[in-house]
Amino acid sequence: MTTSDDGLWIHQESAVISAEFHDVWRFSPEFLLEEEIVHESWVCHRASRSTDQVSIQYGPSHWSMTQNELWISVHPEQALTSDFDVIPEDGGMSQVQVLAHNFLLTIPSLPSRRLWFYWRISAIIPDRNQWMQENFLNRKWPIELGAITLSPNLLVHRDGIQFDIRVRNETYQRGGVDTPSSITFECFVSRTRNLVVNDMLADIQLRPEWWRHLVLVIKQLLGNED
Repeated sequence: MTTSDDGLWIHQESAVISAEFHDVWRFSPEFLLEEEIVHESWVCHRASRSTDQVSIQYGPSHWSMTQNELWISVHPEQALTSDFDVIPEDGGMSQVQVLAHNFLLTIPSLPSRRLWFYWRISAIIPDRNQWMQENFLNRKWPIELGAITLSPNLLVHRDGIQFDIRVRNETYQRGGVDTPSSITFECFVSRTRNLVVNDMLADIQLRPEWWRHLVLVIKQLLGNED
């Protein structure tokens, strides 16, 4: 079963920075603005704090920090372009790349561990239940054994990079409209080792290369590998 390129949709792109500890109490909307991490024209729409987590929505960006992880996210909610890339900003870097780069520059001594890029992507598949069984069960399932739900995880390793792809039989809205014939791919891409900040800054530049390979993997899963 195949799907056309315009059936792919990107819902979220994130950079995830893990650390031995993040300075949760210093992290605030004022910090993001004063350190020139976010664009000066952006507006802070929301900020909340608990004892162990800070959540901020600044312009189109969403930030969530705990002691051990920082998620920097945007939600494009758009069809992927013909070359399977997100519209770049600031000299060819995606918005998430720019924000993660700016953040790391302000904290060069961060006791860092790992950097991930994360994407949530959906594809239109007319009979998604059949597609899931044909691709990840590969046999007929007797109904008398009970209903089966498949949630496969695929790990792809290439040149020291791990592509962790979680396939979900879930519906996500597109433009505010449900798409019941969709499959969702939750995708984490990272090196398989701990990094210091300079390594993370270098890897941020590799986002386009990692993204292109991820899409090739997804196309292969969809049977649209040409």
